[in-house]
Amino acid sequence: MLRVTYQDRILTIANRKMVRIMNESRIQERVSVLFKGEAFCCAETALLVMIEASGEEDHLEYAKFASGLCAGVSRTGGKCGALYGTIMGLGYYAGKKQEGEKTEELFAMVQRCEEKFADRFGTNNCWDLTECDFKTEAGREKFKNDGVITKCREYTIFAVTQGVNLLKAEGLLIK
Repeated sequence: MLRVTYQDRILTIANRKMVRIMNESRIQERVSVLFKGEAFCCAETALLVMIEASGEEDHLEYAKFASGLCAGVSRTGGKCGALYGTIMGLGYYAGKKQEGEKTEELFAMVQRCEEKFADRFGTNNCWDLTECDFKTEAGREKFKNDGVITKCREYTIFAVTQGVNLLKAEGLLIK
């Protein structure tokens, strides 16, 4: 029999690992801690917060998988890194765990996440969202000095919140 207790917003199920309750205020808190200065970028932060929702404690090593997706895919102005990190987080839960598994559930969640993001912000493209050319020093300075990082935190919070909500709706995360 499983015993469920809530302490400090942490769910403990019997002797299994602890799963942090991941709601929007917790997502905002974690994004603010991780996505600042030179700590982690948008894609890395989104992936890390998505993984944290599982209760994974030694998860910082996963950041490297998203590093090339920062700043609109390595400063190319492509898709938003926060959205990419969230998609990678969805894959962490719903991706293939063995050869031959189907990915229909994952693909449907990714499509819904992309649609919600584009509906909210009008685009999924980093350049359109930030108006920063990350290839140039001037673009990187604009990001740091003109408050663009604040907008990117908002994009990251929104993308991760959508991802977590989709996982909860599919029963892949505790509500």
